Amino acid sequence: MLRLHRRILLATLSALVGCTGLRADYADLITFFETLAGSGNAAVFPVGPGSLDDVESAFGPREQSSTGNYDWHRGIDIDGEDMVDAVVAPLDGYFYDYRTTTSGGNIVILEHRFTDFGTPSITYAGQTLTKFYTWHLHLWDDEVAANGTSTDDLVSGYTAGDAISRGTPIGVLSNSGSSGGSPYAPHLHFELRVGTNSSLEYQLNNDTTQWGFDPHMNPMLLFGDPGNLTQSLSLASGGPGSTDLVFDYSVSNDDYPLLNSMTAQIRNASTLAEIDSHTLEYNQRTGFDAASTALLDTQDTTLPYVEPSSSPFSSSDWETQFVVPDSWLEGNIDQGYELLLTATDIWGNSTTTTLALTAVPEPRTTVLLLGLSTLLVIGHRRISPKA
Repeated sequence: MLRLHRRILLATLSALVGCTGLRADYADLITFFETLAGSGNAAVFPVGPGSLDDVESAFGPREQSSTGNYDWHRGIDIDGEDMVDAVVAPLDGYFYDYRTTTSGGNIVILEHRFTDFGTPSITYAGQTLTKFYTWHLHLWDDEVAANGTSTDDLVSGYTAGDAISRGTPIGVLSNSGSSGGSPYAPHLHFELRVGTNSSLEYQLNNDTTQWGFDPHMNPMLLFGDPGNLTQSLSLASGGPGSTDLVFDYSVSNDDYPLLNSMTAQIRNASTLAEIDSHTLEYNQRTGFDAASTALLDTQDTTLPYVEPSSSPFSSSDWETQFVVPDSWLEGNIDQGYELLLTATDIWGNSTTTTLALTAVPEPRTTVLLLGLSTLLVIGHRRISPKA
């Protein structure tokens, strides 16, 4: 039965790749969260006291601080004081579960219903969504916390389906489970999942409802579009036909890690006709394989890929790097083509940069003997790296 489920689901996923209907569904989902964030029911920050300034690890590809390994992060991490800071319900909702796992530690899950926010349901990836969920990981357990309470004290009286108002304390921030260790822990790992609690990996490996997508979305969707951020994208190193191209991406405010997609497109510089392209899109996992944690955490460096900075970030900007392998450009140099690189945030705001795909020859020196003992140095410099 599981094998049959997997075949059906993989066939469904294949049919959805590049489907314009899926894009339309996704736009509806983003519109819902944009409307919610601008309403009187907008989310409150899940750590109190705290603010977006305390977000220390973004959604998507990252370098994990505890191991130095590439890691695909399906939530955001929020810094706080161990066994002191309260974790609160970000939105009105319902108690779903309090559980303990090896990696997540003590976890509180809340259910939120679209209809409570004025939208009965949303169609996404061919499924009808009526609920979304927030997950709160690494909480303090049933021992006495430094603030005189604990997660167990706060949620032990709830049963599944009990209403919880936004701002209600539901846990105590700590470092239970595999929270990363010092200096990364303690923190709240905060997730947003739409439609179902079941990851794509869980769906594929269990006899459960096959939703056909990984439900994790960037939790920054709950906090709205700040509308005044500057994204930048520039060539940092490399040259066409010589070495891999490395581009720096950053956002001008360290409170808002909003990057959602990177696209590298080779196109005809005159007609703008596309020759080839590759997209990495975080919320829908385009260009990634979410069928298992191991696959999601594996980089394919034969295609354009994200090489993220380490977490937690120490820079004043949220920044990462996008690498376009020289091997991917092979055969497209000196053909009148250009590379268009586009970075887009979760709200659809984009920034671009363009690079002519013209090889730059190695510097050389030629001696011209024309009856004059003159050395004429003919040098062609590579594109200079920019900060």
